[in-house]
Amino acid sequence: MSKFNSVEEVKNELIRILNKVVKDKKSGKEKINVVLLYAFNGTGKTRISELITEEEENKCLFYNAYVEDYFTWNNREKEFLIDMNADLFRIIRTQELENDIIDNFKSLVETKLEPVFDIPDAKITFQLATGDSNSTQNVKISKGEESMFIWSVFYSILNLSLEMLDEELENRSCEDFNLLRYIIVDDPVSSIDDTKIIAIVDQFTEYLNRLKNVDIKNDNKLSILITTHHPLFFNIMQNYFKNKSNDKFNAEYYVLMRGENNTLELNEQRGDSPFAYHLSLIEELVTVVNEDNIKKYHYNILRSLFEKTSNYLGYTNWADCISDEEDKSLIIKEVNQNSHNRLSDIEYCELSEEDKELFKRVFKRFLEDFNWKSKEKVKE
Repeated sequence: MSKFNSVEEVKNELIRILNKVVKDKKSGKEKINVVLLYAFNGTGKTRISELITEEEENKCLFYNAYVEDYFTWNNREKEFLIDMNADLFRIIRTQELENDIIDNFKSLVETKLEPVFDIPDAKITFQLATGDSNSTQNVKISKGEESMFIWSVFYSILNLSLEMLDEELENRSCEDFNLLRYIIVDDPVSSIDDTKIIAIVDQFTEYLNRLKNVDIKNDNKLSILITTHHPLFFNIMQNYFKNKSNDKFNAEYYVLMRGENNTLELNEQRGDSPFAYHLSLIEELVTVVNEDNIKKYHYNILRSLFEKTSNYLGYTNWADCISDEEDKSLIIKEVNQNSHNRLSDIEYCELSEEDKELFKRVFKRFLEDFNWKSKEKVKE
């Protein structure tokens, strides 16, 4: 555990980690450094991303709350306004990214809602197809849909950056990424429900899959910082980087929290160490159980809890955390079925009542057997 007196000091430590040189033992090629940071509220995680972008300036491509400030919803006219002076808008305009943004947005919302760009006036309206080639114009969108649209803008620019890095310097149609060094993603999940969070993660991991197979030209060295206060987002991203097929990334995992005397504590989460964020995961699972809102992906979260608990206690298998033998075989079957699916495949799959009852029973017994404490109790 490392202690720091300010957000500035935490930022410096993260930059140091991101700049480490780690090479693949077989190929000798340098790996892409990744820091996945779970930050509790009030620890200044968004300020960290801001400080890095201020210090590194043209070397960063970032998504955080400040990117959202480039967009303003005009409630009277029901239109989304973009800051015409922002580099983000200039890239959209000069690289003609409108169609890419529309496609990425539609793949997230999976409805008939469609953005309509007015580039000269730097605004976007939304229309809703009603059938028979008709549509409702200037539709008001939700806060979650606003967030997903802004993510779609960032994601389109992120994909463009990868296309440019795959080209020799003299062949690039866009020079904005010639110095790109850091990709920073800070909580693209505000006002979004869990199923949409999974959809965003699915898009982001598609980008990462392309990135690991690209031969980046002109010696551009990339590092990635991902920060979040959302346990589900952290959990899924961690599972992605732990997959052996993603060994081109050198991923490290940290938890940032407040310490005594207003200090900040940065804890690296290695192998078998118990995760502080698991307390947040337990709170989330208690909530979904009590609200009877259990989805298939919650089984994967439950497995993560079992794995860390079993490793910490020296068990040989995560299923040893399940005391009932009959339930153990059922849980193993359910988890194995889900773990082999793509995120998007399990995103909207509803559980049967029988599977929900199994989840509730095993989770409640797990809390009782290992004396886990939670703010909210599981309802009888």
